[in-house]
Amino acid sequence: WNAFLPDLWEYDTTSGAWSQMASLSSSGRAYAVGFSVNGKGYVGTGIDDIGTTLNDFYELDPANNTWTQKNFIPGERYGATGFSAGGKGYVGLGWNTQSYFLNDFWEFDPSVSSWTQITAFPGTARYGIATFTAGSKAYLAAGADSNYYGVQEVWEYNPSSTQWTQKADFAGTAREFPIGFSIGGKGYVGTGYDLNNYVKDLYEYDPANDSWAQ
Repeated sequence: WNAFLPDLWEYDTTSGAWSQMASLSSSGRAYAVGFSVNGKGYVGTGIDDIGTTLNDFYELDPANNTWTQKNFIPGERYGATGFSAGGKGYVGLGWNTQSYFLNDFWEFDPSVSSWTQITAFPGTARYGIATFTAGSKAYLAAGADSNYYGVQEVWEYNPSSTQWTQKADFAGTAREFPIGFSIGGKGYVGTGYDLNNYVKDLYEYDPANDSWAQ
């Protein structure tokens, strides 16, 4: 590559058109973390194109098309994960040059721009994990641990009780950097690298009966 890119694009689901937004007010990056809360977007951490692990964090106001740098207490990392629930943002896990694989987790309150450390992720420390939300809870699946092996563990986080609960293992092969999203109260996890191949499968998770289906 020549450089990692800082550009941002907005997709209009009605017209099917793309339009360029203001670029991230920092260097481009890979393996960053992002989430949205209350109509604003947040992006931070990752690694830049000279190999520096980053610990910055930015807020996008789509209405004004502007970025604002925010404080970031959790510290440098890449391959972390993020999600939003109950009007708060969450960032955790990943890898850094001091502690290597991480299992800490942090809650971001956008109303006061503050970070609070919450109960650590109880599974093995890892990076490259898929995350989705269903209902009021978040689900974290797969990723790679300190042996650089993919794992199949799935954990549920309940922001109301701040409790982690282990759920049925991911039904696909163990892997790192899969994607995760949710539609209609169900979660979907797929693609990524299973330490043998780049894969192109997709699995559906039903929180109601704690089951996976390809």
